[in-house]
Amino acid sequence: MPDAHTPRLFRYAAVDAVLVGAAVAQAALLVALWWMPPALHWLGALCIGATVWWNANTIAHNHLHRPLFSNASANRAFSWLLTVSTSIPQSLWRRRHLWHHAGEDPARKPSMRTSDWLEWVVLLALWSTLWVLDRSRVLWMVAPGFGLGLLLCELQGRGEHAGLSVQQEPGISTYGRLYNLLWCNDGYHREHHTHPGVHWSQLPSLRSASPERTRPRWHSPLPPVLRSANALSRVGNRALAHGLVLLEKLAVRPGPLQRFVLSRHARAFQSLLQRPELAFGSGLGRRIGIVGGGLFPRTALVLGQLLPDAHLVILDAQAAHLRQATQSLRHAGLLARVELRLGHFDSQDPSSWTALGALDLLVIPLGLVGDRRALYDLAPDSPPRLIHDWIFSSHDTTGCVISWLLLKRLNLVLPNGLPRPQDAA
Repeated sequence: MPDAHTPRLFRYAAVDAVLVGAAVAQAALLVALWWMPPALHWLGALCIGATVWWNANTIAHNHLHRPLFSNASANRAFSWLLTVSTSIPQSLWRRRHLWHHAGEDPARKPSMRTSDWLEWVVLLALWSTLWVLDRSRVLWMVAPGFGLGLLLCELQGRGEHAGLSVQQEPGISTYGRLYNLLWCNDGYHREHHTHPGVHWSQLPSLRSASPERTRPRWHSPLPPVLRSANALSRVGNRALAHGLVLLEKLAVRPGPLQRFVLSRHARAFQSLLQRPELAFGSGLGRRIGIVGGGLFPRTALVLGQLLPDAHLVILDAQAAHLRQATQSLRHAGLLARVELRLGHFDSQDPSSWTALGALDLLVIPLGLVGDRRALYDLAPDSPPRLIHDWIFSSHDTTGCVISWLLLKRLNLVLPNGLPRPQDAA
């Protein structure tokens, strides 16, 4: 219900006037772009795409959940404006979006209704008119612009749910102030799915009430569209891992570089292994998994000295790396205490844990291919982790710098439900 200060024109809040004004401004911009000179059609297409994307995820999205006006006729007229300015039929989109909120049951997926055809006829007439007026502008500016807007909307939806159904991933929020200012609190996406009837201006107040806000996988520092660029991220991740392997080869041979690397890692491991949350002071009966530690098994060499009674398991995807590790460990007199296993590691894949066996501690390398952020979200039954990461990537954990020269640090991560190291007594 509107409060006493809400103008009669708007159903819920006067701040909705901002959305209405923005919708009118976007429609006016689309009209103005029609007269863009041919040399700037590419710029016009970018403007169309950006404004359609923004409108669909702010103005239109909020209007379909909570119609902005008190008067039903005004709401219908505004929906028509949105249909024309986004080329997205609002009646069909509203039903499909509410179906999305209801859990995306395939058996109940909304289909076209007779009443929807009027919107499609109007859009067809509009596009046909534009085609007759100037087909060149339609081909090189209008069509690419609206196509870009729809593509960005698709990427937005995938980023908001990690490409999963709403039942698998109810929503990933982003709390950046600038993004939420420009996108009308669209970043509070998990909160929105938990309370879909709450007005957009009130969503920030729900953040502190959400018991899920401490789980890293349920929020991200990146806006949804940038999260959808994970494919490019994976390519870069693999290239980085390959580059780190090449650097590892420089430290394989005994010499000053190898001694420097081992001493810096030994100091970092010793600092974190002494923390009371791990109780690794003696290393008695401990079984430690080491991912990707074959080519230059510095972690096994260091832990073999620091924890003389611990049993070590190295899991590496390259057989040649394991052969190299065999030589290094034999030379150090540690081969009898180390298991060498061939395989890939994926924290979400049960077979990876089967290959490693039951562990008291898991060590993750800097060059691991995969989602590094997910490595910091541990289930209650997971072993603690020591994760090599870039020097500025603390991920809000306790850790220590390995070496500024190597640009590396070591982070300690405990399973969910256990006290975080910085909070422990």
